[in-house]
Amino acid sequence: MKKNLFLVPLVLILLISCKKDDFFDKFPPEIMFFEGTKVENANFVSTTLNKDSTHYVVKARVSAPFGLKEVNIYSTRNGSQNLEKTITEFGTTPNEIFIYQDINNISGSLDVLFTAVGKDNRNTSKSFKILKN
Repeated sequence: MKKNLFLVPLVLILLISCKKDDFFDKFPPEIMFFEGTKVENANFVSTTLNKDSTHYVVKARVSAPFGLKEVNIYSTRNGSQNLEKTITEFGTTPNEIFIYQDINNISGSLDVLFTAVGKDNRNTSKSFKILKN
């Protein structure tokens, strides 16, 4: 009987201290790059341009389970990071946006960094490499 009296409070303490996990808490914003008209390859993170090409359109699908708050796009050229665009308006689909970012005057290899912040303030970033032959 004494053992039961000890176990009951212990079980109650464990139950009270356990936090209920929300399924969506496990998912920060997601950034997926693509070539064609939709995401077909989750590992698509770079492209190689021929030496005469100076322009490329980086296509990305950005989503967040609780909605997007902000997306920033940076390009890194010669060790200098430049903000290309900030998006804070997501229209009628606040959980998902398709972005088509023009990158011009490409003279050598560069990185394009996307950062996404969800309405729950969780964030993620993903880089796309543009390589030159």
